[in-house]
Amino acid sequence: DTEQEEIEEISPVYEDSFLEGGREYKDSKLQEKTQKQLVKKKRKEIRNEVKILLQSAKFDKFPINYTKKFSKIVPQLERELIPHIRIILEQ
Repeated sequence: DTEQEEIEEISPVYEDSFLEGGREYKDSKLQEKTQKQLVKKKRKEIRNEVKILLQSAKFDKFPINYTKKFSKIVPQLERELIPHIRIILEQ
């Protein structure tokens, strides 16, 4: 049973949206920065898990450039790997 964590992007907050400005704005900017770091960390973890999975399954014939953004890798995974994984699972 895998547990999925949903990561929500925080909408940018502007200083003039606060009556007092100051502290609330700084807090919201800190929260936004922290959320972005969390998203980046989670994406890196997912990328590493996919890499380990592919290496352990010995999918060497599908060269994947892991230096690319994960969003660029996903279409290649869907196109080349998922059909082969299904074939293996059906055997």
